[in-house]
Amino acid sequence: MIREIGIAGGAYTQICEEAIRAYPEEGCGVLFSGEDPHRVDFIKAMKNTAEDKENGDRFHIDPLDLFRTEQEAEREGRQIIGFFHTHPDRRAVLSQTDEQYMIPGMLYIIVSLSGGRVTEIRGYKKEKEIMEVVLRI
Repeated sequence: MIREIGIAGGAYTQICEEAIRAYPEEGCGVLFSGEDPHRVDFIKAMKNTAEDKENGDRFHIDPLDLFRTEQEAEREGRQIIGFFHTHPDRRAVLSQTDEQYMIPGMLYIIVSLSGGRVTEIRGYKKEKEIMEVVLRI
C-alpha cells in the first residue's frame, strides 16, 4: 500500500489558493498525476454543486463536468488520481459522509481552514481499509 504521496509545489499552492477562494463554503477539485501515478502534479478546481454547500459540510461534483475533465486529462496525458475538498472551520479529518463516498484507490486531500486561512492539510486513501497518507511536497 502507498503510504506517501508527493505533491508538486505548484499544485500544493493551487490547492491552498482554491481553498481560500471558496471559504466559507466548501471547495473541491480534482487531483491529477503526470508520469508518476503517486504524485499530484496538477489540480483543477471544480464547482461544488452540493445543495447545502453553504453549511460547509458537503461537496458534489457534477458527473458530466467530471467526465469532461477526465476526457481532457486523457488528451493531455494526465490521470485522475483523486479529489480535494475543504473543511471550513473544521479539522482536516474524514467525516462519516467522506468515508461513505470514498472511491477505493483514489487519494482524498482535505484542507482545513479557520477564518479563511489554511490550517491543516491531510490525505487519505481507501484500499481494504481507510488509511491516512503522508503528503510530501
